Amino acid sequence: MPTPQIAPDYSRFERRQIVVEPEVPLELLEEEQALQAPKKIIEKTRIPYKVLAAFAVVAALLVAVIFSYNRMWTVNAENLRLERALQALQMEEQALLQEFAGGLTIHEITAEARGIGMLPPAPDQVVHVNLGGQDRAVVYTQEGFLERIWNWVTGLFG
Repeated sequence: MPTPQIAPDYSRFERRQIVVEPEVPLELLEEEQALQAPKKIIEKTRIPYKVLAAFAVVAALLVAVIFSYNRMWTVNAENLRLERALQALQMEEQALLQEFAGGLTIHEITAEARGIGMLPPAPDQVVHVNLGGQDRAVVYTQEGFLERIWNWVTGLFG
């Protein structure tokens, strides 16, 4: 069997190479750094789309709340205006009721009419009221069939 061979050790013959970097003017170096700096800032300030979507939803809700408060304020102002108008009308109603409190009631008017000989219409009468021109009322009675025949016959001889 052959004996394995050991690889030679060349580490003592290390090859050294000297690299000389060219000198770059300071202005070009600063300019290069300035060009690279915005990229780093942009990379750091990039906002994920989920954060933007959440911000948009929150902003929309805030706008909705503001509009609902505005609508509620408008409705409350209208309600207050209507309550004041109602109070004014109630006060006017009270004043008118006090003004006409000294007037005649329906019972007094009925008693006054009966006092001068007026009577309410009978159930078989038809009342026609003509409001044009002078104040007057004509009361017509509703006759049955036999009464109409009798009135027609009496009208022939009368």
